[in-house]
Amino acid sequence: MTDTRTKVVFNSQRGGFCLSHAALWVAEKLYKEDWEVDEPERHDPRLVELVFNMGEQANGPSASLIVKTLEHGHKYRIHEHLGKEEVEEPQDIYWIDAKE
Repeated sequence: MTDTRTKVVFNSQRGGFCLSHAALWVAEKLYKEDWEVDEPERHDPRLVELVFNMGEQANGPSASLIVKTLEHGHKYRIHEHLGKEEVEEPQDIYWIDAKE
């Protein structure tokens, strides 16, 4: 059975999201695109596959790229602080109800 859940790439340490030169080179050869200029969406299956297959070799300077599988649908947002990112799904967000 194929896993059809959405996967997202994010940076798990301070320093910011950045692909290595090797990963950018592979992307250019495979997809004929310059991801340094036109960065793909974090849920782009090509990016997910590249980071998954290259592992740590996909990490740019000060990056630690992780592939996360969304557990509850296809909606997410990436919260960033000092370059470290977290993937949030709608159920992870605490909402304040002003009517209560």
